[in-house]
Amino acid sequence: MLTAIDSFTTISALRARVAWTAAAAELVSWVFVNGRLSVGNFRSGTTARSTEITLEDGMGSIHVEVQDLPEGEEALATRPVDGTRPTLRWVETEAAERYAVMQRQEGGTEAEIKITNATDQAYAELESPKRLDGQGGQWHFLRVETIDVRAHRSTRAAWSYRAMEPPAAVAVGAVDGSAPGLFTFTIGA
Repeated sequence: MLTAIDSFTTISALRARVAWTAAAAELVSWVFVNGRLSVGNFRSGTTARSTEITLEDGMGSIHVEVQDLPEGEEALATRPVDGTRPTLRWVETEAAERYAVMQRQEGGTEAEIKITNATDQAYAELESPKRLDGQGGQWHFLRVETIDVRAHRSTRAAWSYRAMEPPAAVAVGAVDGSAPGLFTFTIGA
């Protein structure tokens, strides 16, 4: 179930504290920021809860969502993930020394946007090092190349990705109304 946030306090440009009250102490909390899991499977033993979350550099606006669920249920964000920074995942290969991440926007030229070292893990995961232009909806083509010890390159994985910018934040204002306890709200002014 979605839970109302009691307070949101910025700690720094990239950190904030979110506080809320769960309906019951035995519920497990999940916190999403712009549709991505920030804190999951959080338990505190009380109904009063708070946690720190990380904010992305350059976020124009954010959507924070807290869900409290019974043990064993997993939460899913109600808002889709910001479509401008996809997470790329691929199977690693023993022949790789490094991987190159290539990106091309529809109608554009392909460019190398990141070189990363190979690891001894089975899978590699990397958030796109470049925020993809999503104004009006844009197709992007991403590719990971394996680079071996002799600098030979071969495509390891490829994706077509449609990036969409989230809608702009709308200004909301409140002023005293015509009588005590009444307020006049303006939206988008």
